[in-house]
Amino acid sequence: PFKSDLAEVIGQEQVLQQLSEYPGVVRHRNRQQAADYALKKSLSGYAPDLRFDIYKQNLGTGDYDFTGFEVGVSIPLWFGFNESADVQRSRATRREMEWRYDEALLDIKRDAEQAWHGYETQKANINRYQATIQNQSDRLLRLTQKGYRAGEMNLLEVLEAQRTYVQSQQDYYRTLRDYYHYLITLEKYLQRELIYETGTY
Repeated sequence: PFKSDLAEVIGQEQVLQQLSEYPGVVRHRNRQQAADYALKKSLSGYAPDLRFDIYKQNLGTGDYDFTGFEVGVSIPLWFGFNESADVQRSRATRREMEWRYDEALLDIKRDAEQAWHGYETQKANINRYQATIQNQSDRLLRLTQKGYRAGEMNLLEVLEAQRTYVQSQQDYYRTLRDYYHYLITLEKYLQRELIYETGTY
């Protein structure tokens, strides 16, 4: 049977908070981090290159009794004037990855919000049906059949009442189908089962 107590289980904020861990978002975030590392590597080319060597020396005595060392400093000639092509390319890649991450997050947020609103709408429709429409449809059909048996209503009115009842049932099951569709979609964004976990099956 349908359980109508899911409003407290699935809140909109709960869904949106989980989006940062959605695989599609994580993939773009990892690409953005990789672009950050590539940019840092390119910027490291601006740093002076320091070199220190130490070695033993033989000054003709046959023994290596002396120690020599060498210190070298290399400074890029373009430092402070213009960016290297590698740095410019890394900056452009970093911006592109940032835009793609933002775009992916916004797309997934839009889809998640649509799924949540669909879930809320269908749940409200189901609750309304269970609270009022179902009883009214049953009562109308019973009264019409009773009136027909008493000779107060004709067969056409009974068939119309039955058609209304069947249409109401079809609408209910169609709404129930849509409800579960949205609920399963929300499972994707929350990354956990909702139907069996909440006893809705």
